Amino acid sequence: MSPRSAEAKRDPRKPSKSTVKTGVEVLERRFIVWVTDSFYALLEGNLSTAIFKSGNEFKKPLYEYFCMGKCRAICQIWTMKYLTLFMFLASIGVQAETAKEAWMSLIPENQQNREAYAFVENKPDLPNVFIYGDSISITYTPTVRSELDGEANVYRLHVNGGDSSSVIGKVDTLVRTMGDHWDFKWDVIHFNVGLHDLKYVLDGKLNKGKGEQVSTMDEYEANLRDVIRYFMRIAPGAKLIFATTTPVPQGETGRHAIDAGRYNRVALRVLETYPEIIVNDLYSFTKPHHAEWWTKPGNVHYNETGKAAQGKEVARVIREALKE
Repeated sequence: MSPRSAEAKRDPRKPSKSTVKTGVEVLERRFIVWVTDSFYALLEGNLSTAIFKSGNEFKKPLYEYFCMGKCRAICQIWTMKYLTLFMFLASIGVQAETAKEAWMSLIPENQQNREAYAFVENKPDLPNVFIYGDSISITYTPTVRSELDGEANVYRLHVNGGDSSSVIGKVDTLVRTMGDHWDFKWDVIHFNVGLHDLKYVLDGKLNKGKGEQVSTMDEYEANLRDVIRYFMRIAPGAKLIFATTTPVPQGETGRHAIDAGRYNRVALRVLETYPEIIVNDLYSFTKPHHAEWWTKPGNVHYNETGKAAQGKEVARVIREALKE
C-alpha cells in the first residue's frame, strides 16, 4: 500500500503520530511551567496563586491531548508523574513557613533589623499585648517590651500605623498572615492614631502651606469610631487603651502645633461613648518635656531620653490594665 493510500485510509478523527508527539511535548512543557510557577508561589505564601498560576495554559492542552486515543496512556503517565512531584514540592513549601517566617514576610525589608519589629516567641502562660501606632510607638516599643519582660508578650503592628483610615486594613493584613500561627487572644490593645491625620501633604511630601490635610476632624472622628468598633469585634475580651497624640512643635514642616490638642479633644469626645476604654494621656505626659525630649526643634520625634520615658509610661499603664 502506498503512503498516499495509507494516509487516505487513516481515521481523520484520530491524530497523526506527529500530532500526538507534539501534543505530549506541549503538555509536558506547560505542565513543568505550571509546577515550577506554582511551587514558587507557594513559597511566597500565595496558595491561590499556587493552585491557579499558569493553570489556564495547562488545562487546554491537557483537555485536548488527554482525549486523543493514542495519547491517553502517555498523558496519564506524565500527569501522575508531575502531579506527584507537584504535591511533594507543595507540601514542602507549606510546611516550611514558621510563625517567624510569616511574621518577617510582613516587615518591609529595610525595617527588618529594627528592634521594634523583632519576632516575639509567644509564652502561653503570659497575657498578650498588642500595640498599634505610628513612628512614635515604633520607637517606644522596645522599652515597653523590656519593662514588661516576664509579665506579658508584647507585640506591635508590622508597619507604621499611619492615619486613622488605614487601621482596619493593616490589622486585617496582620490577622490574615499570622492567623494560622497565633492561637492566642489579645488581653490588652494599646492604640493611637492622629499625627498622620492632622498632617498636610502635597505630592507625597509634608507641606502645611500648600498641602491638603489627610483627615479633617470630622473624618478623624468617624474613622476613630470605626476603629474602636473594629477592635471590639476582633478582640471582644481585650481591654482597650487609647493613647492621645503626642505634641507637635512649632515650626514643624507639615503640621500645625495647635492641631494635636484639637484632634485629641475630638478623640476624647469619642471616648466619652466608651467609658470602658482607658486613656493614656501621652500628650500631657510629654508636653512639659517636649523641648528636652525632641530630636531637634520642629521635629515630632524624640531622642533616647524621650523614647525611654514614653515607653516606661506606656508599660505602666498597660501593667495597671492587666491587673484589673
